[in-house]
Amino acid sequence: MEGQTMIKSALEIAMEKTKDLKVDKKAIEEQEARTEGKKLAGTFLNNPEGINLVEALKKYPQDKLEHVRAGIFEILLANLQLPTGTTAPAQSRIKLIEEGLSAIAGKTASAQIKTVAPQIETFLKQYTEDLQQADEAIKKQYAPRLKMKEQEMSARLGQPVKINPMSDPEFNKFYTQNINRIKSQYQEYLDRIKQDLARICNITLQ
Repeated sequence: MEGQTMIKSALEIAMEKTKDLKVDKKAIEEQEARTEGKKLAGTFLNNPEGINLVEALKKYPQDKLEHVRAGIFEILLANLQLPTGTTAPAQSRIKLIEEGLSAIAGKTASAQIKTVAPQIETFLKQYTEDLQQADEAIKKQYAPRLKMKEQEMSARLGQPVKINPMSDPEFNKFYTQNINRIKSQYQEYLDRIKQDLARICNITLQ
């Protein structure tokens, strides 16, 4: 009984502390509008023929539209990333992101989006090419060292040994450091591109 009284008292104290807190209705509405924008963007990216973003945005009042546009922008930009491999993203995907950004940018700014989009495509293509060249150059540079290790192990074991470069800790470290440096340089540039797109679309990044 005493324990129950203590628990009840704790709950009462908690209620006392929070009873005067006011719910920020405006913040909730803004977040809901942003979420709606994210859903619109997801629908557009998955089925662009099934939705007209320009028309969809016309139904929102001006105060809500700002946050819906921000939600769309967030999802579109989340899909604009450096490729994970050495294959550039499909041109159709870049075109789709361009169309989505043009829809939220408005007629005046959409012309700027159309100018930036080809530059992004070229940038991502250059990234994959540089990554491929770096991959080949690193392996070529390390080849003599790897061959020496293979010879040493072959002599020690009395049979031919072939080492997978990526399974060699020394090579792996050397390879990762060089590749990550390239990725970091390109990511920094991509972040600047995203900031430029936000400015063009008049979106405040969170």
